[in-house]
Order: sequence, then structure tokens, then C-alpha cells
Amino acid sequence: ANTQAKQNALEWAPRATSILSALGSLSVLYDVVQVMRRGRGTLFHKLMAQMSVFDFIGSVAFAFTSLPIPSEYYFAGAGGNDATCTTQGFFIQVGTIACYTNVSLAVYYFFVIQKGWSETRLKKVSLWLFICPI
Repeated sequence: ANTQAKQNALEWAPRATSILSALGSLSVLYDVVQVMRRGRGTLFHKLMAQMSVFDFIGSVAFAFTSLPIPSEYYFAGAGGNDATCTTQGFFIQVGTIACYTNVSLAVYYFFVIQKGWSETRLKKVSLWLFICPI
């Protein structure tokens, strides 16, 4: 970015979208928890909860954008150190688990829609749908 306005946009655009993503994840998590409290939670709801939690973690980490970057790199908005940068990177990577949980959700849909599996039969593979993304 060759102007201050462009640098500010590059710094704030990801921050705004990350905050919206985090709020969306919290909203989904709230809805899922409400269903599960009523005793009507299924494997689908548990997968959605896992995906929302990890997406929230990644979104919050990404929302810090350039703040954790060490200031000696002269990057717009940088003000952290090696430890803050590494911590942000770790939590962004933890957030990618949400993508892999989405794959588990696709496998769940395959079993339910294509194969006609019941919730009882899904319990046999449910552990793998949670562990493989992590």
C-alpha cells in the first residue's frame, strides 16, 4: 500500500470482517446450545458447536491483524513482539480446525442423506467426526 489510507484499509478491513465472523459464530453457538439444553441436540448440533467454537477462536485471533507483529518489521499497526506474533499465529491455526469440522459435517450429511443412517448408527462414527478435524 503506497498511501496511508490504503494501509489503514488493509489494517481495518480484515479486523471488521473478523469481528463479524466472531459474532456470527457466537450466534450459531448460542442457537445450538439452546437446542441442546432442551434435550433435542443431535450429532449435527455437536458438530456445529465444535465448528463455531474453533471459528470464533480463529476469528478473534485474526481480528488483531497487525497488532501482534513485532514493531521492528515496520508494518502498519505493528506493535507486538515475537511472542505475541507467535501466539496470534497459533490461534489462527487453531481456527482452521473449523474448516476441517466442516468436512466432518459434509460426511455427516453424506451418511444421513445418501445412506439413510439413523442417529443411533451415526454414534458409531461420531468420535471420528470430532477427532479427525483436531
